[in-house]
Amino acid sequence: MRLSLIQRQWLGALVIALLVPIFALAFYNAPRVSAGSCAEDAANLLQNGTMAGNPPDTVGVVANKWTSFVVGSKQPKFEIASNEGYDPNGSQYIWRDLDAWDAGIYQKVTTLNAGQTYHFWIVWAQALHDLNGSNDRATMLNRQIGVDPTGGTDPTSPNVQWSVPYYGTSGFNRPEWNLYFTASGSTATFFLRAQNKHLDGRNKVFFDTACLYPAGSGTPTSTPWSPTAPPGSPTPTATLTATPTHVSGTLIEDTDANIAYNSKWVQGSDTRATNGTYHYARGAKGSRAVMTYSFTGNEITVWYIGYKNRGRAKVLIDGKKAGVIDQYTPAVTFNLSQTFANLSPGAHTLKIRNAGAKNPSATDSYIVIDALEVPNAQALLSEFKFIADRPTKTPTPRSTPVQPRLIPFNLAAPQAPTPDDPSVIWDPRLAGLNVYLETATPAPGTLYWKLIRADYHDPFQHGGDFGGDHNMYYVITNENAARVPNQKVWQSWPDDATYAFTNADGIADIAMWANYFPENGPGPYNGYVDGLPSDVVRGMGLPANNHVSFILYFQKTVKGQNGAPTNTPTSTPTLVAPATATMTRTPTRTPTNVPNASPTPTATATIVPPAGTMVDDTDSAIQYAGAWTQGSDGRALNGTYHYARGAKGAPVTLTYNFSGSEITVWYIGYKNRGKVKVMVDGKRVGTIDQYTAAVTFNLSKTFANLAPGAHTLKIKNGGKKNLNATDSYIVLDALESK
Repeated sequence: MRLSLIQRQWLGALVIALLVPIFALAFYNAPRVSAGSCAEDAANLLQNGTMAGNPPDTVGVVANKWTSFVVGSKQPKFEIASNEGYDPNGSQYIWRDLDAWDAGIYQKVTTLNAGQTYHFWIVWAQALHDLNGSNDRATMLNRQIGVDPTGGTDPTSPNVQWSVPYYGTSGFNRPEWNLYFTASGSTATFFLRAQNKHLDGRNKVFFDTACLYPAGSGTPTSTPWSPTAPPGSPTPTATLTATPTHVSGTLIEDTDANIAYNSKWVQGSDTRATNGTYHYARGAKGSRAVMTYSFTGNEITVWYIGYKNRGRAKVLIDGKKAGVIDQYTPAVTFNLSQTFANLSPGAHTLKIRNAGAKNPSATDSYIVIDALEVPNAQALLSEFKFIADRPTKTPTPRSTPVQPRLIPFNLAAPQAPTPDDPSVIWDPRLAGLNVYLETATPAPGTLYWKLIRADYHDPFQHGGDFGGDHNMYYVITNENAARVPNQKVWQSWPDDATYAFTNADGIADIAMWANYFPENGPGPYNGYVDGLPSDVVRGMGLPANNHVSFILYFQKTVKGQNGAPTNTPTSTPTLVAPATATMTRTPTRTPTNVPNASPTPTATATIVPPAGTMVDDTDSAIQYAGAWTQGSDGRALNGTYHYARGAKGAPVTLTYNFSGSEITVWYIGYKNRGKVKVMVDGKRVGTIDQYTAAVTFNLSKTFANLAPGAHTLKIKNGGKKNLNATDSYIVLDALESK
């Protein structure tokens, strides 16, 4: 059929009318939310420290007001990564495949005052080594900042004062990325430089949030690194102004009797060292230099002195490798430190050793210990000297962490759907973040990875096994709720993907770098498990660039005939959303169901006793035997409970001695609960069937009419369960005697 001229004109107008809003949406940029960074402040002397882009040129896209440079013949690509960085405008992204390269950007500032000391630093400089989408943290990609006080623009000029090289895996707020200098005139040039030594994969760096302020202005977010040299030392490549600041911790000097050195170590002295002394040693293959120190706390900092003849110190905590300290610096550099954090609170043993390992640029493998430091509240009681007692010997501290903060943002409207499966724990905040669950559709009777729980940690909630502040964590369990080590998990985004493997505790983590705005749609990241069909959590990211994390719990499960899983064992068997605070309440004697829970089964009918003595599940008088685990939930009595899974030939038990004429057992019911055999003084007095169709708190059963006096309660499960139950877990919430 041929269209008339009028019909063709009308159709053309209709197409244009439809396309205009589509193109408008395509070119619409959502308003960026401030990160409150030093680069965004109008007082920042660097222009465009937030790295907003220019139009493309011959090398790619370079941040406005900045100029690219390349050292050598290997030309990397320059781009602006809108989904990476710290503040709103993205970051300067520099990358190249399969080659070593040396490149960066610089900016000349002409508004300085001669004789004024300035602080120059960068907050964000993440480096990645990408092998087939792995996006691993780079270990051979140095990031440095530099200043040429003469205003020159040649990064190879001897006039450039460079910061200490940093090849580490952190990309945020490093102490190495700080320089202090005194202006000799009105003009100086400021460099951001990356030097890649990887020869495989795609190697990339992201620079963001560059800042310059007069020293002492109060704006800096991190404490400067300040090298100084003793008399007779080689001239440092950067002669900077030291600005010692007290550290809120307890310093353990290298001479402390609690530090154990092997025979390789020698004590040295220098007035620039903390308290005037240090220990050094030279390890070799087959003849290690080793020191050990026992401490109590959740982190420890190692202070050392860098130089060109320094080696690499391997750091172990409680026998496990915690990291490496590369003590190489081109010039003598005092007051360097590296912190090993996120340890479990309690007693630990630090071991530092060197067996000849060194940086390829180093001339030898000496390692130096100047001091150790632990937080005040967790310090050992010893002959420690607080830094405040020795102001003239105070070391320049490590980077001061930026305090957590919440950048306001709008929630999704409408909010994302929540899972239909009532057994899935789904943090109620996820819907407003536009995060949602896509369930797998395997054939009935086959195994798949089922999501059993998804948590969200806002900027104030990081800690423990989930201490990172921009991470996706994966907790993987098998059909029996046991953690699965070495399991591959995936993080994907629209144009790529990366993976990680779970550790010995069944936990993996992958960093998130991209921000998003929930009111404009889901975030870019998705999380799932390799090897079987898997549920997928979609829409994650850093909302408005807030530093948040997501914790995803997956379990290997058999798909049922009706599409539901045939069993839902879980390492957190209560299967209820985590509360934000621990609750302590007086238990009611009548079982209270959670919302939407089914009525309490008659098998668990409660005998109402008079008020008695309540003993929480964490009480040391309760003796657990077998694989019991402590859990937490705000709706449990006092916020905690213990759970275990018995099996034939491998029962789980608990015992408790009490005085009185009756005892009440408080528990939490669910469909994966087993039967509890109850004995008093070695005689069976009854059974508690903990099965309920839905999660049910504050259930209890009382065993009364005992002879007044001392008794021993024993609870046991050897795998027995209700025919309707999916498993044989048992839970203890509390005991109450009268």
